[in-house]
Amino acid sequence: MLLNGSLPTPPKPTSIGHEATGEVIYVGPKAKGGFKVGDKIGFINAYGACFNCKGCACHYVYCSSPKFQMQGFAIDGFFQEYSIVDPSTAIVLPQGMDATKSAPVFCAGITAYHGVVRAGLQPGETLAVMGCGGLGQLAIRYAKALGLKVVAIDVDDKILALAKQAGVEHTFNSRSDPDYAEKIHKLTDGGVDAVAVYTAVKAGYEAAPKVVKLGGNLVVVGTPSEPIAFQPIEVAFSKIRILGASNHADPAELKACAEFTVKHGIESPSRFYKIDQIEEMVDSMLKHTTDGNRLAVIF
Repeated sequence: MLLNGSLPTPPKPTSIGHEATGEVIYVGPKAKGGFKVGDKIGFINAYGACFNCKGCACHYVYCSSPKFQMQGFAIDGFFQEYSIVDPSTAIVLPQGMDATKSAPVFCAGITAYHGVVRAGLQPGETLAVMGCGGLGQLAIRYAKALGLKVVAIDVDDKILALAKQAGVEHTFNSRSDPDYAEKIHKLTDGGVDAVAVYTAVKAGYEAAPKVVKLGGNLVVVGTPSEPIAFQPIEVAFSKIRILGASNHADPAELKACAEFTVKHGIESPSRFYKIDQIEEMVDSMLKHTTDGNRLAVIF
C-alpha cells in the first residue's frame, strides 16, 4: 500500500514491515504484561493504541490517543534486527508455535481468521474464498479447521494447486473458466453459504455476489485502491449481507487465534529472505510471482 501510493508516504525515511515475531532482549521498567527476557513473542503494529476509545472499538487505526503510531507506516516497522514493541500489543507465543515461521499470524493470520469467523457459518456449510494468495491460503486452512467446505477461486493455477493441497473441495480459475459461477451454483445447489473476498482487486468484488446463495454473507477483507460498488436493492432486500473483517485484535483475540493456529497445525505458506534481499522480495510481490506465499524477512 505504501509502494502503490494508496497510503501516504511517511514524513521521514521509515523501515517497513508490520507483522512480526521475535525474542525479548529487554523489558522496560514500566512495561506491563509479565514479559521476561527470552520470551518468544508475537505482536501487532499498533504502538501506543489505547484499545479503549470509540475509534479503537472500530479499528486501532482510528485510535484517538496522541501516543498512537502505526509501526511500518508512521514510524519504523519490523524489517530491522531490533524493534521496540508496545507490550499491550504483544503475546507470548503458545507452546509449539515456531517463532521463525509464525510472523504472518500477527496480521495476515488474524485477518484471515476474522474473515472466516465473520462469515458466520456452521460446520458442513460452504465458504468461497475469493483470492487465494497469502491471506486466502491461511483462510482456507482456518476454514477447513472449523469444519467448513471450501470453494477456492483465483486466476492463478499454481495458487489453486496450493489450495487443493490444503483440502478444498473445489477450485476454479475465474480467468480461464467463464462459466465458473454457474458451475458453483450447480455444485452447491444455489450458491455458497458465504463468500470472503481476500483479493485487493476490484474484479473480485464484482464476481463475489455471483457465487453466493440468496441471503448469503459477503465478507469484505481485501481492499482495492479504487472504490467498489454493490447494487443497493440487493442489500436492501437481503439478497446479500455485507460484513467486514480485518486485522483488528486485542491481545486476547491474538492469543485465541495463535492457540487455534497451533492446535490445528496451521502454517502460512511462506518464502524467507535475508534483509539484504529485501529489494528482491519486494520485486517478487510487485510482479505477482509469490505463488501464494507470504514473503518474510528472517534474521
